[in-house]
Amino acid sequence: MNEIEAPGESSAADISTFNQSTTNVSVTQIELEDDDTDIIPISEDCVLDKLAEYPYQVFVLSEYGRPIFVSNNRLKSIHRYMESCVSSWRADISLFQSAIRIIPMQPSDRDYLSSTMSSCISAAKLDGVLFGLMIAHRQIATIVRLKRYVIHPRDTHILINLITGNSSLQISEAQTWTPICLPYFNDSGFMYAYIAFPWEGSAACLILLSVKKDHFDPLNDVIILCIEVYEKYTNTMLDYVNFRLKKESLKN
Repeated sequence: MNEIEAPGESSAADISTFNQSTTNVSVTQIELEDDDTDIIPISEDCVLDKLAEYPYQVFVLSEYGRPIFVSNNRLKSIHRYMESCVSSWRADISLFQSAIRIIPMQPSDRDYLSSTMSSCISAAKLDGVLFGLMIAHRQIATIVRLKRYVIHPRDTHILINLITGNSSLQISEAQTWTPICLPYFNDSGFMYAYIAFPWEGSAACLILLSVKKDHFDPLNDVIILCIEVYEKYTNTMLDYVNFRLKKESLKN
């Protein structure tokens, strides 16, 4: 496996290099019904009036491709994620700036978190592990990455919303393995996320991202090793991290 690097070990890649080819979609592009007659230009107001006649449909106007038409009763399972996204837009200014919030801590402590996670991933010699993160209260404690790869802030917010919008993922000592699409990294495929909340009473979440679907057990071993090293850190690193992550000033 290629070397994993932590922030600060080399010059960081410019995240703005992730350029997406977007296609603007206007409301006049929505096909309401088939008609063999000549197409008559209609105003946006008329189109919106037509859409209002379908109360049990959700219409998503996307900048990427055609609109998505989804039945309301099929949205029940993702309702909590939608609520989490809406709530975050109301409270988190970083979303408007395509930025991420960082948990304040001493540089030496952050370096230790990064170097420990990096060394644990490298020791496992797994091909396909691209990123490792520690997140709490919608903020980043540390990120490590495979060289040549960066994770866009908006992709990071997708991970954050996945965690905060699903209470079942936040059970202490539970492990979750789920496919996830990070569109600014690759909008045509999936990665696999190993998600763990290893410490009871702490909001700290460890995430490892891999492109291999059979990496659950190896990544579980990596997380266990990371936890063991963190808990052996001088000056009780675990207590320090939990204290920092529990501070009211760090919460939403």
